[in-house]
Amino acid sequence: MNIYKQVQEFLESRLDSRYSSWAEIPYMKDVLPSTEIGAKRVMQALNNKEKIYFVHDSDADGIGSAAIMNSFFDFLDYENREHRITNRKDGYGFLPLHVDEALKIGAKLIITTDNGITSKSASDYAKSKNIDVIITDHHTVDQNTYPNSAIIVDPQTGGDEAKDFKDISGSVVAYFFIEEIARQLGYSRQDLLSKLKIVEELGLTTISDVMKLQHMNRLFVKEALKYFNEPRKPYTEIFKKELKYEKVVNSETIGFSLAPVLNAANRFGVAEHAYHFLNSEDESTASQYWTYLNHLNEKRKIIVQQYIDLLKNQKIDFGDLIYVNLNNVEKGILGLLANKLAGQYNKPAIVTCTMGDSVYGSGRSVGRINMLEVLKKAGLEAGGHTHAFGCNFKYKEIPNVIKKLAANLNELPRDQFDEPDKSDFKVTFNQIDKNLYNIIEQFEPFGHGFPKPVFATNVKVVKAYLFGKQKNHTKFILEDDNGDKREIVAFFESRGFKAGTKLRVNYKLHWDEWNQDVRMRIDQIFIKG
Repeated sequence: MNIYKQVQEFLESRLDSRYSSWAEIPYMKDVLPSTEIGAKRVMQALNNKEKIYFVHDSDADGIGSAAIMNSFFDFLDYENREHRITNRKDGYGFLPLHVDEALKIGAKLIITTDNGITSKSASDYAKSKNIDVIITDHHTVDQNTYPNSAIIVDPQTGGDEAKDFKDISGSVVAYFFIEEIARQLGYSRQDLLSKLKIVEELGLTTISDVMKLQHMNRLFVKEALKYFNEPRKPYTEIFKKELKYEKVVNSETIGFSLAPVLNAANRFGVAEHAYHFLNSEDESTASQYWTYLNHLNEKRKIIVQQYIDLLKNQKIDFGDLIYVNLNNVEKGILGLLANKLAGQYNKPAIVTCTMGDSVYGSGRSVGRINMLEVLKKAGLEAGGHTHAFGCNFKYKEIPNVIKKLAANLNELPRDQFDEPDKSDFKVTFNQIDKNLYNIIEQFEPFGHGFPKPVFATNVKVVKAYLFGKQKNHTKFILEDDNGDKREIVAFFESRGFKAGTKLRVNYKLHWDEWNQDVRMRIDQIFIKG
């Protein structure tokens, strides 16, 4: 079987094409009854003209959900509301201080988006002040912090019947919630989708929050990409213009060129600027916000590298754990630092900052290690995902925490630390051409849960040199076993390789718009012998 047919059949076998149209997607109320209960409470607020106070998370998913809520309530022409984008400087998610803010403006109902599932104290406080709370979220549940005094609209609380809703973004949860409100108002799903321009945010946040690109998520991203390539909103128009050499916006473009820019605002505590960018009413306004957000993104890159350089001479390696505590640092860059350190040392990394007598941090895992389980075993409060998580504990407990976590990690099998070989096909360079790329492109969008196929080739280094501002990328000229040579790039690879070194490289195919040709981009490098 030739490589074209192999790749075609391989991708077809991995594709979950359920929910290829909106008509096939169930209403969330049918698998998560709290959706209907929460919508009825909103209907009560609308009928009584109650003040509604929204509390939105501050990452790209949070501001996407904020934009969706804003569009819907604008459509309803309901002005008796306020939107609050959380600030990580205050702490994570829905907090008692937000209840105090709601009290000041006379709100009777608080609705969260993309946060709140761990906000028991804030929800209980709101109840004591006779304020109802509806939590819309998609994060996992911890019974110790579960806000049972609120109406919970989170698919993670559902049973098996809700399984297809358990890997959607917070913005998509927010959409399904307003869909139920709209249904109770007499609007159909198609009415809502035709009147609100929100498909872009459904796709954007599915990508930015690294949801699996299977079943309904593929539909959201496909439809969003259509409107990113044929812009109908000021921010998508500006984004497409700023891409310069890239004529087509795909899932990778959004993941690498838009989501980090939106998240940069969150990292510097000014996420409201990203929110205003998505809600810009004209291109001039969108352009001004885009310029500012890009400036922040470049600034965070410089700051992260400065900290990485600073830590080179400090004790941060504790056996199987990398741990750093910093003072006077923006909380928003902790996750970026943890990500860099985890990749550099190939060990789970946690970076915390001191706030009073406590430390708050962000961490990243490696290989197949579920750090939420490791943290839970150590008796620590943590939230997020298995490989990207947040945690907090008392400053005086740092030595004990390091000891416990390092011991727990040391008990794991060594192969848990290794990134598995991700190659799908072993090929030589002469098998890589435009025809192969065209077959792959038919299966867009690619991303988490449906990645591009990875090709592996045994090679010898002919030449390798570092490039980029920080000299942290490598451009190779490699020769395969047949003597064919290709130029290939490996981003964030700075080890340095001598001519003649034998390697096996794993790579994906990308389209070079400038040269109108297929290019290979290295994902993994294995030194042979």
